[in-house]
Amino acid sequence: MNIAIVGSGHLAKRYYSMLKTKEEVTLVGIISRQIHQERSEFKMTPIVTSLEELPDLDIVVICTPTFTHLNWIEKAAARGAHIICEKPLALSSEEARVAIDCCKKAGVHLLVGHTLRFFPEYKSARREVLNGKIGRPGLIRMSRATRAPAGRNAWYKDESKSGGLFLDLAVHDLDWIHWTFGNVERLTAKRVAKDEEGSSYSYGLIILRLVSGAICHVEVSWAANEFQTSFELTGDRGLLTSESANRTPLKLTVRDQAEAKEALLPTTILAQSPYETQLNHFIRVIGGQEESCIIPDEALYAIEMAEAAIKSSRTGHAVTLGKGDPHYERWTAE
Repeated sequence: MNIAIVGSGHLAKRYYSMLKTKEEVTLVGIISRQIHQERSEFKMTPIVTSLEELPDLDIVVICTPTFTHLNWIEKAAARGAHIICEKPLALSSEEARVAIDCCKKAGVHLLVGHTLRFFPEYKSARREVLNGKIGRPGLIRMSRATRAPAGRNAWYKDESKSGGLFLDLAVHDLDWIHWTFGNVERLTAKRVAKDEEGSSYSYGLIILRLVSGAICHVEVSWAANEFQTSFELTGDRGLLTSESANRTPLKLTVRDQAEAKEALLPTTILAQSPYETQLNHFIRVIGGQEESCIIPDEALYAIEMAEAAIKSSRTGHAVTLGKGDPHYERWTAE
């Protein structure tokens, strides 16, 4: 299968490093506006400015800013190419619905990179929850924090392009909560932000009441010195916890953001990263060997949750999503 990557940022480079070693696919091109700047990064792979310059395509990987996702999805679907798109699927639920409908009509896969589902601690925690190890869930606490957007990633500060803190960062945990615990009945959210020395620092808190009756606290931040996550899942029979700081094999803290970009270190000692596990799964799905564990409607629901949080933080009022179908209200193994 012939595959192309749209974008040339750090996510595109991650996909490039994984794809160039896979025998199942042939990497036929990188679509980027910055052809001359990216030659050294992508070496012998052709760099072009449009999909039309690549005649034979089976798969397109979209690693561009969120506000461009729908445009690239429509172009790839029109070519009859299957699509792997980084999260969030789109800048709004309205755009996400258009993207889903477009791919359905074209008869192509739309696979969204909600990578958290492939991290072993989150995957194992979900399995234990569904197996009833903590009993009936009552209180879920999740947190995710990273550095404030700056430099090449400064576009994240523009909510008209990224969707902001809740859509870009919290959507990881919102998707996992829905995947594990089910639909949300209502939520309330608060957010504070401060611009300083070219960086936009933000903190947000979302409190959700699920259809099952469980309460979730999701805390997110663009103000940390280093990337960190945690969760605490409490039920009437037990407790599951995880904290990223406790499993980092090597840690380096630097003051300067520019230095930090050059000093990124592996944060896992796994033989295969969750990103590669996800990519392998997507390739098998497209090849007809597996069913996708991430359906487009779930990616849409994660956006709807984030939009509700944005609305609540702006209005100061709780937002009701509706009881929906409590199809996850079961605590037995799948």
